[in-house]
Amino acid sequence: MRLARRDFPDVGELVIGTVKKIADHGAYIFLDEYEVEAFAPTQEIVQSWFHGIREYVKEGQKAVFKV
Repeated sequence: MRLARRDFPDVGELVIGTVKKIADHGAYIFLDEYEVEAFAPTQEIVQSWFHGIREYVKEGQKAVFKV
């Protein structure tokens, strides 16, 4: 039995993604399982005061993200 693949993850779902590009205002993440690109605003990645988003994520990094 094969499960049907959904086009987008549900809110609150954990997904594996690869950081493709980092901007001043957030990061663009490729969601590996869904083959789509998503944007994560800096405020969603960093919960405290910081010098830059690059302290938390790096281009090419694979990580688990919550939608």
